[in-house]
Amino acid sequence: MVKLTYYVTDMAHMPAIRTARAGHIPDDRLPAASAVQVAALVRPEFLMEIEAFAVIAE
Repeated sequence: MVKLTYYVTDMAHMPAIRTARAGHIPDDRLPAASAVQVAALVRPEFLMEIEAFAVIAE
């Protein structure tokens, strides 16, 4: 994984997002990341969308 973009409806969710990320991605392998607060997502119950880019060696 080389880049993550988080689209969140409330930046107050970022500490929980970082905690969840830390459980799956080691600190020495963190990708570049951006967080964008949005007014809404496709469904009102959705709080976050994650876009991830990865490079696969051939």
